[in-house]
Amino acid sequence: MGRGLALAAVGRAIKRMTGSRNCARGTIVCDSIRERKVAGNKKRSTTKKALVSCSVEATVGRLYCRVERIKIIFGCIVASVLYGIVHDQFTARICVEYFTEFHPPVFATQSPTLLGIGWGIIATWWAGAIIGLLLSTAARSGTRNRLAARQLAPSVACLMIAMALCALVFGTIGYFRGAVPADVQELLPRELHRRFLADWWAHSASYASGFLGGLTLCVIVLVKRFRVPPVASSS
Repeated sequence: MGRGLALAAVGRAIKRMTGSRNCARGTIVCDSIRERKVAGNKKRSTTKKALVSCSVEATVGRLYCRVERIKIIFGCIVASVLYGIVHDQFTARICVEYFTEFHPPVFATQSPTLLGIGWGIIATWWAGAIIGLLLSTAARSGTRNRLAARQLAPSVACLMIAMALCALVFGTIGYFRGAVPADVQELLPRELHRRFLADWWAHSASYASGFLGGLTLCVIVLVKRFRVPPVASSS
């Protein structure tokens, strides 16, 4: 009888020990599962943050590229208009009849200053827009070494100076060597013929040099971009 009770007590003790071991093992397994879940949640959270960050950076990059294109186009329009106003201040004073007799009557004035401002804007903004579109395409298309508006500003300024020199040279040539068209001979007195030719040649030279120079500048920009090894840039 006493031996049976002792064996029963030993059996219960063994069961308790085995149960505590199983409980400990279960606790370890549960802790491991919880740790894996926490790690998985952290990894998913990090991945989501990375995706959001990449999306934001891509959006900002596209916006920056569009803004730079607009800046290039707008800058070319402004440069062209300023050039036209300054240019026409001279030509309107050389021969105001060039504007009053051989241009549509848009401005009801004989003032060389006002005519120079008005026609300096009307006759040049569209040319600046065309060159700006071409230049922005040459400078910003693709991802290789894209150029910003501030990097193109010195080249555009040089183009304006070259146009002014061409206008001066060819205006002088026209004054001395140009042939007077028949309609000019009919509408203007003889003493204004040479002045008209100076204006006509100067304006023609400005347009020709502007478009040819703008196309040349686009080619130079493309060559500059693709001859230089690619560099990492956020622009």
